[in-house]
Amino acid sequence: MRNTGLQNISIYLGYLMVIISMYLLFSCQQNNSQGKASVSQQDFLAFKIYEQADQSINYDQKVAASVQVFLNNEMVYWDTAQIKYRGGFSRAFAKKNFGITFSRPYRLENSPDRAKWVFNANYIDKTFLRHKLSYDFFSAMDNTNIAPKSFFAEVYLNDFYQGLYVIMDRIDGQKLKEEVLASFPLIWKEPSVFMDNPYDNIEKPKNTFHQKSPHIDSSMHEHIMHDLVSFIHNSTDDIFIQNAFHYFSKSSIMDWHLLLLLSNNGDGVVKNFFLYKKDSLDKFHIAPWDYDHSYGRDGDNELNFLERGINIQRNVLFHRLLKLNPDNYLQDLSERWRFHRKHLLTFNTINNYIDENAELIDSLVIRNNEIWPTSDTTWYYDTNSFSEEIELMKNYFELRIPQLDSVFDRLYETSIYEIP
Repeated sequence: MRNTGLQNISIYLGYLMVIISMYLLFSCQQNNSQGKASVSQQDFLAFKIYEQADQSINYDQKVAASVQVFLNNEMVYWDTAQIKYRGGFSRAFAKKNFGITFSRPYRLENSPDRAKWVFNANYIDKTFLRHKLSYDFFSAMDNTNIAPKSFFAEVYLNDFYQGLYVIMDRIDGQKLKEEVLASFPLIWKEPSVFMDNPYDNIEKPKNTFHQKSPHIDSSMHEHIMHDLVSFIHNSTDDIFIQNAFHYFSKSSIMDWHLLLLLSNNGDGVVKNFFLYKKDSLDKFHIAPWDYDHSYGRDGDNELNFLERGINIQRNVLFHRLLKLNPDNYLQDLSERWRFHRKHLLTFNTINNYIDENAELIDSLVIRNNEIWPTSDTTWYYDTNSFSEEIELMKNYFELRIPQLDSVFDRLYETSIYEIP
C-alpha cells in the first residue's frame, strides 16, 4: 500500500498536538498584565456585551458596542467592539449568534491573539458539542489540518443572560499565518466549485466564490477559482488523474472525506467548509465549518440515525476521485481510516471526549435551559434532555463506526467503495 512512513509521522504529530492541547485545556494559566486572559475551561468564563444607546445589534451591519470578559466572576478584560448578528437558518431562533470584532487582539483558551470571534448560540444542538467535536477531531487527524478553535462561555447582553455559547475563532488570514505559516493566505468560504452547476449558485455577483482573504477591495483572485472549476468539471479523465493532487492536498481531502462520512453531515458535502491556500503556489486545503447537521441529528434537529445517509458523490470532486482513483486514492483512504481508528477514532477516545466536555458544561447547560427549554417543540422534534442527547450521540457512534469499518475493510480487500 502507498501510505508512507512520512505520512504516518505527520498523522502521529497531529495526535501528539491534540494530546498536548487537551492537557492545556485542563491546565490553569495566569492572566498577563496587559489584560489578555489566558484561561482554562476549569475556569468560569463569561462575556457581557453592552449596546450603545443609539445603536441596536442587527444582521445587516456591525454596530459599536463594549464587551467585558469575566473569569471566575472577576472582570479581566474589556474593550470596544464591532458586533452584529449572524446566521442563515438560525435567524429564526430567539437565541442569536453573534460576530464580534474587538478593537485589538487578545488571547483566550490558549489560542493565539485574536480580534475576531464567532459566538455560536448552538440553539439547535442540545449537546453543545457537535461543532467542537468535529473541529477538534479534524485538527487531530493531521498536524497540517486547521479548524476553528472553540471553547464554552456564558453571554449577557445589556446585563440580560443569553445562555451558554460556543466561542470560535475565525478562519482568516491571521489564523493561517500563525498556524500553517502562510505567506499570502487565500481563503474562500464554501465556494460553489464542487456543485454540479457551480455558476448557477452565485449569491454575490461581485464576489462570485466568497473570497474572504485577502479582502476583495485590495486584491481579487477569482481567476484561481475559474481555473479550479474548469479542472474539476471539464478536464479529461487522464488530465484529472495526473493532476488531482497537484491541485489539492491529498491528506486534507481524505480527512475531510472521512469526517463527512463519520458525521453523516449531508449539509457539508458541497458547503459548510473553507477552501484555502497558504499562497498562490500552494495546493488547496479544506477547513470544516458548521457541523450541527451531524452525529444522529439533521440541521433542523430531526433525528437521523442514518435513515438519510450522506451522498458524498453530490460533490463533483469526490465523484471523480471515487470513479477514477487517482494516485490510489481509494486504497489510501482505506488505510487512513484504519490508521485513525487505531490511534484516534476509538470508542474509548470518543466517549471520553464526550463525557469530559459534557461534565464541563453540565451546570451551565442547566442554566441555559432555564431560559431556552429543551422541551420547546417549536424547533425541537422531541423533548430529550441534555443527558439523553449525550447518550444519543454515543449511540450514533456505536452504529456508524462499525458500518464504516466494514466499508473500509471491504475497500481495502476489493477496491469496492459502497457507503450504506
